[in-house]
Amino acid sequence: MGFLRVTTGILLLLVAQIIVAADSKEISFVKSIAAQIDYAERHQNAVWPGFHPAKTPAIIAFTDKDQAFFAEQTIANTYAINIKSSHLRSRKVSALPYPIYYLDGENPLGLEIDSDDQYWDIDGRRCFVKIVDSKMWASDPTVLNKFIAARAIEYMIKTAEVDLSALNDFNLKLNGFKEAKLLKLFYLEDNALVLSQQMDKNRAEVALQDAIAIHQYRQQLSTPQQRFNYSVVETAIGIPNFISLSSQNLTDRNFHKMSQRIGCVPLQSLLPSFALSKCALYSFPNFAASVYGRTLSKKLSSQSWKRDVVRQFKPISQVLVEYYDFSDEQVRAMTEQAMKNPDYHYDRIERLIDSILKADN
Repeated sequence: MGFLRVTTGILLLLVAQIIVAADSKEISFVKSIAAQIDYAERHQNAVWPGFHPAKTPAIIAFTDKDQAFFAEQTIANTYAINIKSSHLRSRKVSALPYPIYYLDGENPLGLEIDSDDQYWDIDGRRCFVKIVDSKMWASDPTVLNKFIAARAIEYMIKTAEVDLSALNDFNLKLNGFKEAKLLKLFYLEDNALVLSQQMDKNRAEVALQDAIAIHQYRQQLSTPQQRFNYSVVETAIGIPNFISLSSQNLTDRNFHKMSQRIGCVPLQSLLPSFALSKCALYSFPNFAASVYGRTLSKKLSSQSWKRDVVRQFKPISQVLVEYYDFSDEQVRAMTEQAMKNPDYHYDRIERLIDSILKADN
């Protein structure tokens, strides 16, 4: 079933304001975003059932004033009429099933945009505006990930069937994550997850199970506030990033490479302990959600778990905890064994974390 049929007749147009000498890298970036939208719409089961990024008109606003406009035909036509015809040029791009219009001139859409993502009411339609720093996007491949991720979190909040008022109690203070025992378990789980993507099938499964056991053990040692904070980050930030990575139609190798770039930071670079804690609370849950999500997508023939985690607003890791159903005794024994496994380098983790925390006191 074609893209236009999947979106029930929605025809997307791209309208980009660029300088006369068009920046081919910027155009390529816009095309990549369009390809993500297209793939997410045409491969609902593989990406995320119920997530339709094409339904809400959107604008990519580069901070150097270039803009890309994703909209239905009627909205795009309104802007085409309002813009002087001498400013409008069209060019067919073979990678997309619709034309791209380049607009010369100063801010033809007339937007007053600040530094944050926002929404605009355009022609009676709510349009999402994604701000992209023109100085960063070309050098930071993770910027591409943020457009779909930003759309996904809105979808999750709208779809959740549980009371989200508790999110008002979300405490981002990192002091509680400076505990050595928890930090060491974060990075032990991280090492196990990385290896689970690099080993042969049988050894990868062992590493994955070790990661889940370490995850459970760390949660058992955490306070209720710490568990809540981690769950919120893995759900509200990790799942949208997983959805975005899935919409890029990446090979396993490239998927894991990108997930590590988004969520893994070399331990030795994390000085002082604030950076160590921030990585554990913010970056790692992104990586974990992506690896666990990719794993579940392959293990389970039914993708109903994707709808369930959104409706219940719970982390993907919890689905795997329930899938393996390890007892407390198993969790403890597997974690202790993982600490002794030379492949996970727990002795190095201990040494580095103790050194970082000592230097910070």
